Amino acid sequence: MKLDYSQNIQWFPGHMTKAFRLIEKEIKNVDIVAELLDARIPKSSKNPELARLIYNIPHLLILNKEDLADPEKTAQWSSYYEDMGYFSISLDSRKKQSLNFLIKQITSIFSDKPSKSNEVTARYKPRVMVVGVPNVGKSTLINSIKGYRVAKVEDRPGITRGKQWVSTPALDLMDIPGVLWPKFEDAKIANNLAFTGSVSDKTLDILTLSLALIDEIKKDYKIKINERYKIDVTPSDNAVDVITMIAKSRGMIIKGGEPDLERAAHALLDDLRKGALGRISFEIPESEDINDK
Repeated sequence: MKLDYSQNIQWFPGHMTKAFRLIEKEIKNVDIVAELLDARIPKSSKNPELARLIYNIPHLLILNKEDLADPEKTAQWSSYYEDMGYFSISLDSRKKQSLNFLIKQITSIFSDKPSKSNEVTARYKPRVMVVGVPNVGKSTLINSIKGYRVAKVEDRPGITRGKQWVSTPALDLMDIPGVLWPKFEDAKIANNLAFTGSVSDKTLDILTLSLALIDEIKKDYKIKINERYKIDVTPSDNAVDVITMIAKSRGMIIKGGEPDLERAAHALLDDLRKGALGRISFEIPESEDINDK
């Protein structure tokens, strides 16, 4: 019997409303929108509210953090978006080779497009608005393209709070705060965003979330759990069994000799988010994902 490890996950702080207004105001000042998706959760990290704001602007999808995602599933998503008519690429924004390819892709696609920025510069440079859910890697991407740190980066959501223009030789980039949407109707999408760090941990029950994570990945990625924590998860083990094994294996024990499940839960989520569990994806394209662009 599959146990229920659900919780009501919602997170839409006030600065996100302001960010949507900022996007709506500034969209007329850019040539292209680069929407970053988390390559582990492309469907869950594609904000449905952005579509109404950017529908008439050339649109590039970037499957970021590909180094953390299952490469076979990332390839499926790349093919899916190509079939849907999107311009899309997958990359690790920390690698120069990936960045060079991204810049070439943008400049190639829009080299013949009249640029609004010609009013202020003689040489055409695309103006690119970089958008996405919180903690998807927008600021890391911008810093990497620039070559040094110009946007604040931390491994938690909600760091960027206002508009910031960053100029590079090839592109002008507008960094916009990460935005979610007012209500998650799909619990799986909410979980995926929480697993990968797009929802503030302060709003979550971390132990419950870690149990849901184990339930989600132990079928396809059981070997990664076993290798990381030196345990032996079997098909009959439920998520509580697994988090208990992780706590014991790591020596996470509280008074009375009981396993410290809370500490183990935080360790598991940290390992997932930084890639210590290996390359893991939570979604593949399904027929119901085929929606209008």
